[in-house]
Amino acid sequence: MENRNMENVDNTDNTDNMDKLSEHEFSAEYKAKKENLLAGMRDMEESGRPTGLGKRHGGMERFIKVAALLLCGVILIPVSIHAAVSVYRFTIEKNGDYASGTIELNDDGVATAADDTESTETLDAMKKRMAEEEENGTQSIMKGSDGNSYMINSGKRYVEITLDYLPEGVVQVEECKYDSPDRKGYMGISIAATQWNGQSNTVINRSIEDATVRQAGSYEYLLFERGGVDWGFDRVLYVPIKEESVILTVYIGCDITDEELDKIVTGINVKDAEGDDPSNWVGVDSTFYDDNPDNVDTIQVDDKYTFIGLDESFVVDGVEMTVNSVNVYDDTRGIDPTDMLYVVGDLKEKGLVDTDGNFVDVRCRRMNEATDNSFTSWGDYNNSSLRMVAVDITYKADYRAYPYDDIVIDLERGEKLSGDNLAPPVDTNYYCGDGEPRASYGRRMTYGVPAYVVDDGTEIAEKSVDGYCCLKRDGEEHLLTVYFLVDESELEDCYMQVSPSSSMADYYEYMTIYLGEGE
Repeated sequence: MENRNMENVDNTDNTDNMDKLSEHEFSAEYKAKKENLLAGMRDMEESGRPTGLGKRHGGMERFIKVAALLLCGVILIPVSIHAAVSVYRFTIEKNGDYASGTIELNDDGVATAADDTESTETLDAMKKRMAEEEENGTQSIMKGSDGNSYMINSGKRYVEITLDYLPEGVVQVEECKYDSPDRKGYMGISIAATQWNGQSNTVINRSIEDATVRQAGSYEYLLFERGGVDWGFDRVLYVPIKEESVILTVYIGCDITDEELDKIVTGINVKDAEGDDPSNWVGVDSTFYDDNPDNVDTIQVDDKYTFIGLDESFVVDGVEMTVNSVNVYDDTRGIDPTDMLYVVGDLKEKGLVDTDGNFVDVRCRRMNEATDNSFTSWGDYNNSSLRMVAVDITYKADYRAYPYDDIVIDLERGEKLSGDNLAPPVDTNYYCGDGEPRASYGRRMTYGVPAYVVDDGTEIAEKSVDGYCCLKRDGEEHLLTVYFLVDESELEDCYMQVSPSSSMADYYEYMTIYLGEGE
């Protein structure tokens, strides 16, 4: 979950030069740290969990999985904490794998003191007011005690959030974001704040196995627990705090125990931001972080898949292309493994290749993908090895159809259906090595982005971890070779896809080439 409220900006002493903000480039270390922390969060914020490999839409990465509703009735469960003073009333509703929770102030007379803070302002009016205040605010830079500089909007409300307790080895890595420095486990904690006017508010989340009301210290809160094994952050909490007119959204990493969670919540401190140290400030939003379809654009046109055969020409974003051959190898073809892009890590370090560059068997485990009536689950352990898939493509670009130089080349798994569609795979193989499996994108044996790309015999340096490749648009014919690293057991359902780097429509058209019949 990206903090959209307060921007962490250039860490130099020249904090008065506002014109340079738009030119600032974060260091690679900072970007890597941030991406690692937020990896699990993005899984929950996107429209669904990944079923195959990554798709892009509107220039942003998204995943095509549609969260299926289980065939069961709606269950309404009014719940209330029976504490010495019960300020809040919670109602939980479950519908299939979705769950919603409504937070209200109690009307039983216990919480009459809330009358002073409860507002008659409607939710829509509050959102409009907050948007106008932020738009009319002025921006300035403040430096925090952590050494970072932050962009602050005078028209936006901020609260200061601190934690009295952190699990062993967990440290603060950004404002209200915490993790272990080595990033080897899922110990992440991320906190956001939403303005609450005291009126009834409902949050909705998907892939929920259990939804309950808990109490820790002086706090009462909603707890949603994700089903399945493929969540980095497997719990999300909503903590109402009447005195500060906010509801906190807290994401919890799956390696944090219930006992540690209770201590974390008990030790939460919230107050209006003041002073000149913004390192623990969080901007207060008007909407919740949840999976409510009302908070996202629900108008979606299905992506289009055009299946292409060998020696068949096609055009993508002004680039005429022909796939000449697909070859599968059991070694790295002499390419230095350290030059390859592979999400699992260094091929030699992970034991995936020997000293001669030949792929070797490693310990893996299959994850059964979610179905209409089950969450993801672990399957059998197995020994598997990689294969190098080399796709030779001839291309020529005489003009620029859109103001972009690059196209996207990636890999998707699935089964071809009638009507040129791909069904998601039933399972996915994950690298284990000497440890236990993790159902994270970074442990998938088959990587959806080219490991290496050669254009006319020279490696393309202008390629990214999202599969964007910069091609030559000079009217001449060029030979492009794209290399993928694929699990040997998943070759039979792999497809290379070529698409524009950005779409002017509400959908993408993928030129799709089957790789499973490679020589």
